[in-house]
Amino acid sequence: MKITDVRPVPLSYRFPQDEAYYGSSWSVDTISCVMVCITTDEDVSGLGETLAGVLVPEVACTLVNALKPLLLGEDPLQIGHIWNKLYTKTVLWGRRGLGVSVLSGIELALWDLVGKVRQVPVYQLIGGRTRDRLRLYASGGVLKHVTDPVSNMLREVRTCVEKGFDAVKIRIGFSREEDEDIVKRAQEVVGDNVDLMVDCGTASARMDWPTPDVLRAVRLLDPLGLYWIEEPTHPNNLEGYAQLAAAIDTPIAGIESLTTLYEAREILDRRAVDVLLIDSTHAGGLLECKRIAALAAAYGIPIAPHSWSTAVGLAANFHLAFATPNALIGEYPMVSYPLLDELLVEPFDIENGYLLPPSTPGLGVELTDAIVEKYPYVPGSGFKIR
Repeated sequence: MKITDVRPVPLSYRFPQDEAYYGSSWSVDTISCVMVCITTDEDVSGLGETLAGVLVPEVACTLVNALKPLLLGEDPLQIGHIWNKLYTKTVLWGRRGLGVSVLSGIELALWDLVGKVRQVPVYQLIGGRTRDRLRLYASGGVLKHVTDPVSNMLREVRTCVEKGFDAVKIRIGFSREEDEDIVKRAQEVVGDNVDLMVDCGTASARMDWPTPDVLRAVRLLDPLGLYWIEEPTHPNNLEGYAQLAAAIDTPIAGIESLTTLYEAREILDRRAVDVLLIDSTHAGGLLECKRIAALAAAYGIPIAPHSWSTAVGLAANFHLAFATPNALIGEYPMVSYPLLDELLVEPFDIENGYLLPPSTPGLGVELTDAIVEKYPYVPGSGFKIR
C-alpha cells in the first residue's frame, strides 16, 4: 500500500448572531478548521485535523501542501518512520509550533487509515484500552453577544449540570474582581457535587501582567475549591508557572499550546503545572502525545487532553485518553458547532458525563462531499484576537 495523495480541506462555520461568543481577549463569529485527507493506491483513506487550521487556516493548508512530496509513495502503515522523516526534514522551521501542529494532523490521518485497514478503533493500536469509561468535563462558560452575558453563561452552566456532567469549565481572565465574582456565581449554580474549573484563556489578556500580579489574582481564587486553574500566565513564563503552582493549593493546568516532547520536558522539569494539557492535533500527534504522557507519569503528573476543534480532533484526543493510564479527564466542548457532530460515523456514547469507548474502526470520522459543500471555507476566518 502506498500514499497517492495528501490534501488539506479547509472548512468554516458561521455562528448565528446569538451564538457567537467571546472571552477576555478574543471573539468568535466564524470558526474554521483544516482537515488532512490521505488516500492510497488501495482506495483506503484517512482523515486527520490540525489545530493550526483553527488558528491560521491558510498557513496550515500551505504547510500541508509543502509536506505532500515527502509523503507520496510512502507506506501509510509505517507511521513512526513517516513521523521521523517529516520531523527531520523540517528541522530548520518545524521543530515546534505550527510545523508540528500540521505534522500532527498528518499523523492523525495515518492512524485513522491504519485503524480502517485493521478494522479496529485507534486506541487499540496505541496501547489498548486502559479504562471502561472516560470522565468528561463540559467545556463551556463562554460569554455570548447578548444582554447580560454572565447570566447567559450561568444558564449554560446549569444546563451542563442538568445533562449529567459532574465537572464544568468556565472562561475567565478579565480582572481580579470580575473573575472572583464570576466564579462565585458559577459555584452557586453547580453546587457542591460538581467540580468547577476555570480557564484564564492562555493569559492572552495578561501578557503584560508581572508574575506577582498574576499570583494575587489566583490567590483570590485559591480558597474557592476549584478543580483547577488553567493557563493563568503566558506559556513562555515557565518560571511564573512554577511559582504559581508552588504558592497555591488549587492545581494549575497547562500548557495546551505545547508542541513536542522536548517542550513538555521543560514544563515538567520546572514543575510548572499540576495537570499537563496536551492536544494530539497540535503537540505532534498520538505517538508524541503518548511519549509526553509517559514522561508526565514519571513525574507523577496526570495529563488532560485539550480539545477545541471538530469531531476529528475531539475523537483523536478521546482515543488518546482511553489508551493512556494517567489521563485524568477529557474536554467536551459545549459550543453549538455542527462539525462536532456531523463528521462522526456514529455519535459519541456519553452517559451522565462519561464517555463509553468508541467501537468504529479508525477515529470514527468521515468527511463527505456534502459536508464540504455545506461548510465552504471563509477566507480570513479564525479566532479573532481583540
